[in-house]
Amino acid sequence: MALLRNKKKGRATKKSSALQNLCTSDMNTFWCDFTKKLFITFFGILLVYIIIFFGTLIQNNMERFSYIKYENQQQRTVRLQAVGSVIAQPDTATISMGVISEATDVQVAQAENTQKMNQLIARLRALGIASEDIQVKEYTVYPRYDYIEDQGRVFLGYTVNQEVYIKIRDVSKADKVVVLAGEIGITKVSDLQFLLQDTDVYIAQAREEAVEKIMEKANTLSQLLGVDFVNIIHYNEYEDHVSPRSTGVYYETEAYGVGGRTEKPDIQAGSKDIRIRVEMVVEIN
Repeated sequence: MALLRNKKKGRATKKSSALQNLCTSDMNTFWCDFTKKLFITFFGILLVYIIIFFGTLIQNNMERFSYIKYENQQQRTVRLQAVGSVIAQPDTATISMGVISEATDVQVAQAENTQKMNQLIARLRALGIASEDIQVKEYTVYPRYDYIEDQGRVFLGYTVNQEVYIKIRDVSKADKVVVLAGEIGITKVSDLQFLLQDTDVYIAQAREEAVEKIMEKANTLSQLLGVDFVNIIHYNEYEDHVSPRSTGVYYETEAYGVGGRTEKPDIQAGSKDIRIRVEMVVEIN
C-alpha cells in the first residue's frame, strides 16, 4: 500500500513540475496571462449585465406599484358652471342697392344705369363711405322679349341690372344710405344687415363675468362644506354663435319718394346678447 501511494504521489509531483515548466517558458507565460485576463473580463461583463437586469426589474416593479397606488387613490373633485353675458351693439351694417334700366337701345339703357349708379356712389362717398367699402355685386345686360299670340316672340328692348354691395362702418348712417334710394331713383334695396365685426372684446367680457361667478360659488361652497379648492383639473367654455341681425329691407322707388310715402325710414340696429358658458372641474382637499 505504501508503495502504491508513493507511486501516485510521484506521478502528481511530475505533473505539477511539468505545468510549472510549461508556464515558465515565454510563450506559455503569455497564454497563461491572456487566459486569466479573458476570464476576468468575461466575469466583469457578466456581473454588469446581472446588475442591470436586477436594477431594471426593481425599477419596473416600483413604477407598477406607484401606478397602481395612484389608481387606487380616489380624487375628490367638484364641477362648477356659470354663464356670463354681455349686450353688444352692432358696429357695422351692410346693404345691397341696385338700378334696373330698360330701353330699346342697349347703349341708352347702359348710359341711364351708369348715370344713376355713379350718382349713388358719389352720394355714398359724401357720407364718408370709402371706395373699398363699395363693391359691384352684379352687372347684367340681357334682351327682353314678349310673346304675342298673332306675332309670336316680339323684341321689347334691353334690361341693364347693376347692383353694389355697401359696407357701412358707422351704423348711425344706415338710415341715410337707405334714404338715397328715393332721392336718386334707386330701384332695388335689399339685404340690410347689422353685424358685429369685433366680437373678441365682448367674448372676453362675458368670459370674465362667468369666471367671477364660478369663483364666488367656490368661495361659498368652501365655507359651507369646509373644504379647500386646491387645483383646476378641467376647464372648458362654450360660445353662443353670434349671428348677423337682418332687417330685410326691400322696396321699389315708386313706393318711396316718388309719389308714395315721403317719411324717412326709422332703422334700428338692435343688439346682440353674447353668452359664454364656462365649466370647471376643481380638486378639493
